[in-house]
Amino acid sequence: IKYNPPVLLLPPDGVTIASLQPYFSWEAVSGARSYNIQVSMNETFTALRVNTTVAAPRTSYTPYRALPAGIYLYWRVRVIGPYGPSDWSLVYKFIIRLEGE
Repeated sequence: IKYNPPVLLLPPDGVTIASLQPYFSWEAVSGARSYNIQVSMNETFTALRVNTTVAAPRTSYTPYRALPAGIYLYWRVRVIGPYGPSDWSLVYKFIIRLEGE
């Protein structure tokens, strides 16, 4: 059994947001035990700012530490279940701009 990767919801691809601790959410995948979310400062995910696991049925995450503003950040999610991990979701990017920047 191969899990489908999750569909990313928030933040949508290419948006500008005004929070250093953005709310991330994705669609649930049947059979998931948990989800692995990564947020990186580059598209190759070699400069991770977030790499954590969220227990199902939860399908959201808010980082505890502030993310950097003024640069594009990239995020993705995969399913972890009894038959192994899924492929990674599509990669979405966003940028944080605080008021007055």
